[in-house]
Amino acid sequence: MLGYLTETNSPFINEGKNKLFAQYSECPCIFVPEKKTLTFEGNGYLLAHSDTEGTAIGAGWKTADCGNFIFNSGTIEAKSTCGTMNGGAAIGGCNNNQFHHSRQFGFIEINGG
Repeated sequence: MLGYLTETNSPFINEGKNKLFAQYSECPCIFVPEKKTLTFEGNGYLLAHSDTEGTAIGAGWKTADCGNFIFNSGTIEAKSTCGTMNGGAAIGGCNNNQFHHSRQFGFIEINGG
């Protein structure tokens, strides 16, 4: 599956083995808008991977600031590849050294998994 975007507060049900990859350069693999919360539920495995200088789970420098993430269960593996000018965390915000700006996110809460 290529990327995941939600504009609701619906949960992400993680069952089985799942892989998500960032679809666009310098964009996150999983993004939720500001003031929204994405809650991960289920006992599955999720690989979220951005090899395009973007954040795996969070805000990308070509997106707006992002909302909140709650991890209640399951196994999450987040990977991000940073380039020479731009970089994103595996989970969190990112920066763009070329244009001197960054993107922020709300909070990360880990309750299980």
